[in-house]
Amino acid sequence: MQNGYGIYMRESTPLQQDYVFEKLRFRHNEKLANWIFEEMQGGKLIYPHEGLTKAQFVIDKIRDLNEFSEEALRYAVYQSHYYRLVDIDKARKDLQNFSVGGNFIKIIDGHTWKISSGRRHMIDQEYADFSLERIYGARILTKKNKGVIGMFAPWMLMTSEDEPGIVDFEPLRSQYEVDSVSSRSGISLLNMFITQKVPDFY
Repeated sequence: MQNGYGIYMRESTPLQQDYVFEKLRFRHNEKLANWIFEEMQGGKLIYPHEGLTKAQFVIDKIRDLNEFSEEALRYAVYQSHYYRLVDIDKARKDLQNFSVGGNFIKIIDGHTWKISSGRRHMIDQEYADFSLERIYGARILTKKNKGVIGMFAPWMLMTSEDEPGIVDFEPLRSQYEVDSVSSRSGISLLNMFITQKVPDFY
């Protein structure tokens, strides 16, 4: 099995033209893949504190669900560019016309899956003494400035002028006087040139 990460991209800004993006090309083959897998101890060195494997059976169940809670519907509508929050009944009606694995989607009051308190406690124990700074040697700093403006997450940015759902989006708190991820990246890069220092994690 192979897993990958998705990055939210805008059509007008290809990742290949991003000045802070780097890519490494190499010829992939089974021997190299097995060597990497063994060197990383089957992924344990990449995700040494992955506790959700203890809830894999729940994750697998969610993947094939056709029944979703009202809470999940509200969350989906909030993140939708198409539906406004006041259009939740229309979204519910439209979803009833879709099916998953031949079964039509249903919106119910409760949740169709559950993680017991004992299992939650077991997962929490995986991170009880976890310290990113101590284990990975990373230095994490935060800045608290008064009067900072909000910043929109990439998924909140419009792709067209006619997207009614964006009226509900609330900007995230920003540590810089910027309104987008690209502006923040530019400021960080400029600061690195001026100070000649690699920035800490924020």
